[in-house]
Amino acid sequence: EVHLMAESIEAIGRLEEIAGEDRGKRGMGPLLQSGELEEMVRSVREAQSVAILTGYPCCLHDPPTETDGPLGAIAMARAISALGIRTVILTDECNEAPVSAALKASLRAYPPSSPS
Repeated sequence: EVHLMAESIEAIGRLEEIAGEDRGKRGMGPLLQSGELEEMVRSVREAQSVAILTGYPCCLHDPPTETDGPLGAIAMARAISALGIRTVILTDECNEAPVSAALKASLRAYPPSSPS
């Protein structure tokens, strides 16, 4: 089993609380179950590879792109990759260009650090 420091468990719990507040009023609160985020962290720490899916088209223009999902997916992918875990982001065709552009901008703004 993966050992997490008490500070990590506390931070994970706080993130779970924040997500449960549903500040955007999108009805996300009931979808979250207590302890799921910690379980996900433990699972990822044991994984050799991780796939992150993003791209639910919520904007009704052409193409109908996603808004916040790709940025969150990129942040998670970069954090997981920094742990040495192979990470891929999956999206649908209409979101490929925005996801790719966001990833490139992220890498330009915050280049990966070299392992010490």
